[in-house]
Amino acid sequence: MAIQLGRDYAFHPKTTYVGRPGIGDGCLVCTRRYALMIPTRINEFIGSLRVIKKRFAFGERPVAEALGEFLAAPDTTIDDLETFITHLAEAAEETVFVDIGLMQRLKVGTGLLTKGLYFNTKPAGLGGWIGFALKGKEHLPAFVDLYGNSQILVKR
Repeated sequence: MAIQLGRDYAFHPKTTYVGRPGIGDGCLVCTRRYALMIPTRINEFIGSLRVIKKRFAFGERPVAEALGEFLAAPDTTIDDLETFITHLAEAAEETVFVDIGLMQRLKVGTGLLTKGLYFNTKPAGLGGWIGFALKGKEHLPAFVDLYGNSQILVKR
């Protein structure tokens, strides 16, 4: 059965990437079990000068375009997507992978300055939040729908 946006997965084709190698642009794909930030470009800053350190692609195709096509394919299943996420997380050290099953709390921020998907391994308290800031609001409803009934959701 084909996967459905908001029910089985959420996808944001252009958001801010923050990972070990640096800061840049990326795309975020999530299921109820996993979240994966895939960089599309990593920047390096030398003083006030921005230098593109590395660009990413699937073959000759931009990451977001190739991933969007994979997600829209009628024969893509949730198992296919989760296998893709885990294999890519293992194969590319620049990706940022979150196993949501290991998290105690989850927030889907929808405010002007808080748009994003955030996770915490601690059951209570203020610190420990990690996550992904989301640009714009066009793709936000899919994240709200995907995690709206989550047992660990603490705040929209």
